[in-house]
Amino acid sequence: MSLETNATKTAPIGSMSRRDVVVGVDGSRSSEHALQWAVRHTAKVGQVRPVAAWTYPWWAVSSPVPMAGVTYPADSEYFADEAQKSVTEFVDRIGSDEMLPPIVARGHAGKVLVEEARSADLLVVGSRGRGAVAGVLLGSTSSYCASHASTPVLIVPEWGDLEQAIEHVAVGVDGSENGVRALEWAIDFAPSAAVVDVYHSWNAPMSFEGFVGAAIEQIEQAGQRTLDESVDRALVGREARADRVVRHLTVGDPRAVLRDNDADMIVVGARGHHGLAFLLLGSTAYSLSHHPTVPTVIVHDPMQRRDR
Repeated sequence: MSLETNATKTAPIGSMSRRDVVVGVDGSRSSEHALQWAVRHTAKVGQVRPVAAWTYPWWAVSSPVPMAGVTYPADSEYFADEAQKSVTEFVDRIGSDEMLPPIVARGHAGKVLVEEARSADLLVVGSRGRGAVAGVLLGSTSSYCASHASTPVLIVPEWGDLEQAIEHVAVGVDGSENGVRALEWAIDFAPSAAVVDVYHSWNAPMSFEGFVGAAIEQIEQAGQRTLDESVDRALVGREARADRVVRHLTVGDPRAVLRDNDADMIVVGARGHHGLAFLLLGSTAYSLSHHPTVPTVIVHDPMQRRDR
């Protein structure tokens, strides 16, 4: 396997066929969990492409205790070779006929993963990682990917049950285009027997003074319209799944609502808008990506994607 650096790549960007999934690896338990999750779901996500990043360590410029076989200032070839060996051994431990050769690239982990995922259908990362030869910190990388990737990002919690079947998928909508895209993704991904629970949450005003009776009823009615419109739009072309989509209008913080429903997967848009529902999916996605309790997917609206 040839090694990818800034100038040379094992596979050119954009060369991966559709229905591939990029998985960020760094040798940590968290990234191993993410890779195993992707391998177990190849029927839905397609072939798995492990991707790792490494950086040139600052201490390699000079060292009071020279390492055997390393000249100082150390050249990048040594660290590139070490990264390749580490990633190859890591991937080989898991093994899968559906796993493509890994890509090892020099650079910031988040940027490498986002770039490699441009031609993929999904980017999978662990909820946190470690600093190793590859120089990847998936804890910060997961949030970077969720904010910058143009493809959906799935964050796998470190201690999740890999054997857990996906029977309930929770989706947050707020009436925005991004929320609708998230619901479309969830309906398409969910197994045919799974229930897709769609939540639209609204918080009561800071003070109930002046917001009683008819005013509260109007807010609830507006919330119900937003929920129904979002679901109806997402079901266009997906009518066969309509009986598996359940609508929920709730009061409360959307982050808590989505976490506290015993879902096997949570799906939200990367950003939304602030309306009567007071559901700001941008902050909701940020919170869920930092503290995932189940596999959590952050979906970007294609119309909002831009080169970064």
